[in-house]
Amino acid sequence: MSDASSELVAGIEGLCERLADVKSSITKRFIGQERVVDLVLSAILCGGHGLLVGVPGLGKTRLVETLSTVLG
Repeated sequence: MSDASSELVAGIEGLCERLADVKSSITKRFIGQERVVDLVLSAILCGGHGLLVGVPGLGKTRLVETLSTVLG
């Protein structure tokens, strides 16, 4: 591989590791909703918006608070 390709691969691997760390930190505090966590992280990575809808007590606020803590 060329130097540019090697740098790109290294950057992508680093991003994947960071994303796995973020997801792990979130799922430690927000248990049992891995699909929701995946979708919210996808929205953030894509630069989009997400709407969390549900009855009271599902952890919507806790998820957003956890995301803000983990992502800084």
